[in-house]
Amino acid sequence: MVYNIYGEEYLGRKITVLNSKNRQLLGVTGIVVKETKNMFSIEKSDMVRQIPKDSCDFNVNVEGTNYLIKGNLIRYRPENRLKELRKINKNLRRMN
Repeated sequence: MVYNIYGEEYLGRKITVLNSKNRQLLGVTGIVVKETKNMFSIEKSDMVRQIPKDSCDFNVNVEGTNYLIKGNLIRYRPENRLKELRKINKNLRRMN
């Protein structure tokens, strides 16, 4: 069974910025407290940071396993991402 992390809910998950066009965001780690179409709001030690999805790659921890997420592939509203999973998978195959 292939586990598709791109269809997962990220709210409440631990997330780390692995790669970003903005070098100040590299290594930012925290819990996702809000997600919009273009941004993650990550809480880190009583501070909330806004992280753009488009220009970042993320490491997401799901049930003890870390997964790499390409931010430009998840630029959908959380409630619409599952409907767009076919398009996301097509783009993933195109990247590989």
